[in-house]
Amino acid sequence: MPEGAIAEFEAFWSLFEQRPDRQALNWKLRVRLERVVELDFQALAPLRVARSNYGERVYSRTQEISDAINYLGYDGLIVPCARYECRNLIIYTQNMAGNCMVEEEDSKEFEWSA
Repeated sequence: MPEGAIAEFEAFWSLFEQRPDRQALNWKLRVRLERVVELDFQALAPLRVARSNYGERVYSRTQEISDAINYLGYDGLIVPCARYECRNLIIYTQNMAGNCMVEEEDSKEFEWSA
């Protein structure tokens, strides 16, 4: 969902005093993965990740969960987006088997909001 990528991109760059002076691209990818874990807020709660503060920039617990899934050899992880009502896919490229793939399908220049 492009709106989720836009929300994440703008949230990241809002941490800096100045927007980048180079063109930024928003990519559309075609992905085929075999082993993917999906965690929604119901599944994240027992892992000590609360929905109430999910959008805050405190990443230690979510990074631990991601590291464990990567260590177990999964190709990807789907989690809620912290800044838009959609899901994010994290791809562990080092774990991808030969029949998995990530291809660039299209790109367009990122348009900053007002």
